[in-house]
Amino acid sequence: MTVLARNKKASFNYFLEDGTEAGLVLLGSEVKALRARTCSLVDAFVCYEKGRMVLRNAHIPAPTGTHTKAHEPRRDRPILLKEREIRKFLGLIQREGVTLAVTEIYASKKWIKVKVCVARGKKKHDKRAAIKEREWGREKQRVLADKLR
Repeated sequence: MTVLARNKKASFNYFLEDGTEAGLVLLGSEVKALRARTCSLVDAFVCYEKGRMVLRNAHIPAPTGTHTKAHEPRRDRPILLKEREIRKFLGLIQREGVTLAVTEIYASKKWIKVKVCVARGKKKHDKRAAIKEREWGREKQRVLADKLR
């Protein structure tokens, strides 16, 4: 399994709860761009549309060296989930403050998959606490490294 793109902002902006992996319907030029690791998942999310789940706002630019009309970079891409999983996610996202966030796109030998997690938004004070904890961990590592010298 090779990670092609990771959404680092999702873990900062949301409390990530249970998730699942799902297939992704892509065009050939999109697969080529993903294998070149040019994807951005910063604003990406999953929504329900016409009986299926759809990945929105994932930016997959056209690969260099191809014709200009390869694909639209921010088009909606269907996600392959079983009906049972779609119903489960629909029940969860109908609650207030809950959304579906994409945390990773990765490749197995033959398939491109996405990891979809149920995400609950963080408040400003939660984000400040996360920053404070991260900085404290860095400072602790510096102190330990200085003592070992």
